[in-house]
Amino acid sequence: MDKIDSSIKKYYMNQSLSSERLDEILGENDKKISKRKLYVPMSIAASLLIALLATSVFYFDGYLLTKRVIKEIEMNHNKHLSVEMASTDYEQLSKMLAKLDFVLVQPDSEFTKKYELLGGRYCSIQGELAAQLKLKHKDNDTISTLYAAKLNPELNKIKLTDKSTESTNIKLWKSDKIFYGLAQDL
Repeated sequence: MDKIDSSIKKYYMNQSLSSERLDEILGENDKKISKRKLYVPMSIAASLLIALLATSVFYFDGYLLTKRVIKEIEMNHNKHLSVEMASTDYEQLSKMLAKLDFVLVQPDSEFTKKYELLGGRYCSIQGELAAQLKLKHKDNDTISTLYAAKLNPELNKIKLTDKSTESTNIKLWKSDKIFYGLAQDL
């Protein structure tokens, strides 16, 4: 057997690849390596694309919600519904609107310098129980409507804004875990 083994070994030791075939094989290996090198940048690009899409979905969701709330506030304001509970005191009105799961408070001192509370009623904002308050501007006696709702995760997505529609100016803001929307005729 040793003689056969040594003959086979001698035969294969004398064999060689042509330089063209050797270059071809080495070139295929380079192509495989370059494909592997593409995996990292491609996976980074895919990750960035997914992050961008996820961010835009959340932003777009907040944008659409803001539009719906503005439209809802405008529609309710333009109905010019009368107050069901008359009061010029926020604390007293809060007690009258006992079904609310938050306490009505004056938005801030600057706000109360401009507006006089006339009363309120129940309403809803995006299905959440809210207060609809009638206000009279102290300078020009125009009537405005203030909407107040407990700030929940959905309302927290709303973009804070001042927006004018065809007939109404609407301001949205958050304060003390309460979402506010103020609607005024143009």
